[in-house]
Amino acid sequence: MELYSNAAEMGNTEAQYNLGCLYASVNGGPVDFAKARHYWEMAASQPLFYSYFGIPRLGVALAHNALGNVYRNGLGVVPDFDKAFQHYKTSAEGGEPSGMSNLGLA
Repeated sequence: MELYSNAAEMGNTEAQYNLGCLYASVNGGPVDFAKARHYWEMAASQPLFYSYFGIPRLGVALAHNALGNVYRNGLGVVPDFDKAFQHYKTSAEGGEPSGMSNLGLA
């Protein structure tokens, strides 16, 4: 967990996404949706693609999908279907199949 935390604080989007997943699951200890959302928002605040190459940044589209689930299901927040839709849409634009699938549910 410490390695993920260090990498997340240094801006690694994949670590930010994975750390959010650890806080959202019992595998990482007690579930803490506020911390999970914090790390997913860190990853989601990054550009979807590396600007020079058009290659998706690991973790960003997944983080948007996770945030869509947070807002759709009200996990530690008041449900907000508009925010859920926007996050699913961004996830789908990043090429994430889960985001594409969830976009049909929002």
